[in-house]
Amino acid sequence: MKLVQEINLYSDTHLPIHGWLQGCWECKSITSRSIIYKKVDQNKVTYKYIVYLCNSCKKQMNYKAEKKEDFYITCDEFIDNHLETSRT
Repeated sequence: MKLVQEINLYSDTHLPIHGWLQGCWECKSITSRSIIYKKVDQNKVTYKYIVYLCNSCKKQMNYKAEKKEDFYITCDEFIDNHLETSRT
């Protein structure tokens, strides 16, 4: 049985780390909205990456391809870095 580890991606705010409100990954506004961005299986662990994303930024990504591409690049860079450091 694989262990599932949730990794939350959000902007730093004054809020508690383990709270249900966090800073939007894009604009840093306070939000409870999140999306499951990606699941990655690695050895005996499945990493589930959850990104906090406010409604405004989510809507902008639906209309602006460049913003969506930047979002994907930023998230993928974070995930690649996390996976690289978790191997060691």
